[in-house]
Amino acid sequence: MSSKNLPLTAALVALLLIGLSWLIISGGMCASPATTTLAPVVSSTTTTATTATTSTTAASSTTTSSTTTTTLAEAQGVIDPSFGASGIVEESGTGGGDTDAGADLLVDGNGRIVVAGTCTGPNDEFYMTVWAYDSSGARDSSFGSNGVLLTNSASPGVNAYYGCAITRDAANNYYIAGYAQPDDSTRAIVVWKVSPNGALDSSFGNNGALYIDSGTPGAMAYGIALDASDNIYVAGLKYGPEDAALLMKLDSTGQIDTSFGANGYANYQRKGFDNLAYDVVVDSSGRIYIVGHYVRDNNLKAGAIWRINSNGTYDASFGSSGVVILETTYNSAWSDIDIDASGKLVVAGYEAPPSSRIMYLARYTTTGVLDTSFNSIGYATYSGRSYSVGSSLAFNSLNKIVVGGYAGSTQDLYDYSIWRFTNSGALDTSFSTAGLFTADLGGSDRALSIVIDGSNRLLVTGVVEDGTKMDLLRVK
Repeated sequence: MSSKNLPLTAALVALLLIGLSWLIISGGMCASPATTTLAPVVSSTTTTATTATTSTTAASSTTTSSTTTTTLAEAQGVIDPSFGASGIVEESGTGGGDTDAGADLLVDGNGRIVVAGTCTGPNDEFYMTVWAYDSSGARDSSFGSNGVLLTNSASPGVNAYYGCAITRDAANNYYIAGYAQPDDSTRAIVVWKVSPNGALDSSFGNNGALYIDSGTPGAMAYGIALDASDNIYVAGLKYGPEDAALLMKLDSTGQIDTSFGANGYANYQRKGFDNLAYDVVVDSSGRIYIVGHYVRDNNLKAGAIWRINSNGTYDASFGSSGVVILETTYNSAWSDIDIDASGKLVVAGYEAPPSSRIMYLARYTTTGVLDTSFNSIGYATYSGRSYSVGSSLAFNSLNKIVVGGYAGSTQDLYDYSIWRFTNSGALDTSFSTAGLFTADLGGSDRALSIVIDGSNRLLVTGVVEDGTKMDLLRVK
């Protein structure tokens, strides 16, 4: 089943935005978030304060300094009651309709929390939505209209838009990648630039949005990243008789860079179907990585990492001709990628045996080889709950890995879930309950994105009650 052929309904949008557990059979949902080198991850285990005193005599002036070092505590895995209402910010009816869904979030350089996703209006129109909050979980009134930006006007006559991934530049401008749905059978990639005040940046694309019409059935964007020059990379899916993982490059003004791939686009496919990219990251050397799934010789899907050259071609020095896949018994996929402090690649996702899901976390060297110093085999799994999916990952100040996702005992009843692993790949049993934090928010709850703020607190967002509410949760 492909969601591109399904009618547009509120229930479908919930599926589109939260359905990583259906990823093997449906390519039409927002994936987990992209993370760039600007991700709000704490990079030091300590904070240092220096005080100076000066004494002056007729002969000399002497300054002495003393340094106080404070260790930044790790999150212990409990809800932070000082945030929002008992640790939770919940949004429903933002646009006047019955769907609110968070797909991705970040913490910007000023500590503002920004969530991208979608909501519906009273006439079933769908808005790309950005919510902004201060560190207490209150709406940031300096952003948009009472802390919210709603937009559905990137192309005349199209009123269905979905935000799937967000990143930012050093000036705290926000870039959101997603897609529009002109009709039941067509998708079009859209990239928006939002100023720090919550207004679309009219200097970008066409009045703040670049709408990319690639015909029917079109394309969808799931991931976004910036390089050091603020060039924009967008990863996703190019529909067609032969579905392909897609990567495109834009310049900082929102214009397609035609020197990349074929007129700004590069497609990566194997065996002609069901190849898909969910996330993209650019390392400090400018190397581009995308992750998703790739079709194997036995027609099963495998979690895949591609490394791409600056011109859009495969980097043949990585893995096997530019691609690394994880050979699993069943269908599998990677939903997120990030780069740790040592430059290694860390990916999160899942494998899909019949009637279950197994959360996967793996670490690779920069040459595309599984790092056997990580859990001795290069990857770790979690199957303590029958359906466990890793959506997103981040690193804390001790280089431990936190994975946000969802887990449950049945396919249709999930909880927000956070796992923490040590840098050596073991589940960190000092975190929450034996290494796993879960939150039942009142329905089938799926966390799609996780970040760590400057105080080592964990923030997760996603959807609850099958897409009717967006919940933002903070864990300390």
